[in-house]
Amino acid sequence: MKFGEWLKDIRTWRRAAAIAAVLLLAVGWITVDILFRPREKAPTTVEIPNLCGLGVNSINTEEWLDVDIEYRYNENTPAGVVFSQTPTGGSWRRLNEDGVCQVTVVVSLGEESILLPSVIGRDVWEVATELRNLGLVVNTVTQSSPHEVGRVLSSEPRAGESLPKGAAVTLTVSSGEVQKTVAVPNLQGLSRSDALIRLWLCQLNVGEVVEVPSSEIPGTVIRQSHAEGTIVLPGTKITIYISQENE
Repeated sequence: MKFGEWLKDIRTWRRAAAIAAVLLLAVGWITVDILFRPREKAPTTVEIPNLCGLGVNSINTEEWLDVDIEYRYNENTPAGVVFSQTPTGGSWRRLNEDGVCQVTVVVSLGEESILLPSVIGRDVWEVATELRNLGLVVNTVTQSSPHEVGRVLSSEPRAGESLPKGAAVTLTVSSGEVQKTVAVPNLQGLSRSDALIRLWLCQLNVGEVVEVPSSEIPGTVIRQSHAEGTIVLPGTKITIYISQENE
């Protein structure tokens, strides 16, 4: 081999060795960088999003957000909408060791409704207590009936209807049967037998029959215990005073 060719080969090997050394150094640097370079840490605190006003099916949460859902009645918020959350939106919280933050939201069930129970035939005081405990307002009206006094005859609204809390219920309550009354007739001047017939026709009874001295026609009624027109119950006893017979 000539000297010129040998020198050329030496230079080629040196160039190849230099390139290999550069490549080896680059690979080593990249390896060291991957293995030993400090990495950026994940954030340890986060800002809590405001979820109030969102529908329960519209809550799109971050990966670090663990949402727990509770349901409560709320008359001011439509059913299915978040009306409260803990922690509040906009506050900052630290992630736990699992890298998540717990948030509890309260979703509205809408206005609380109460199913009106059956009340007919029950005692009004028992029914009124039960309905008030359910959150209803109770009003009562009375009506005469053959049912026992204090028994519920009807309700408005009727049993089975759904009512909002605070709604009014009117109970119609039995006041018992209306007692019939009669007016006492005028018996003065009638004979004893006619006075008895007149009382019987008026559904009244004779109490005592008292004979008293009088200048009136003997055997006629001169006075009575109840004045004419007095309102009494049927069967009331009326005492009559009759002019004494002459001996």
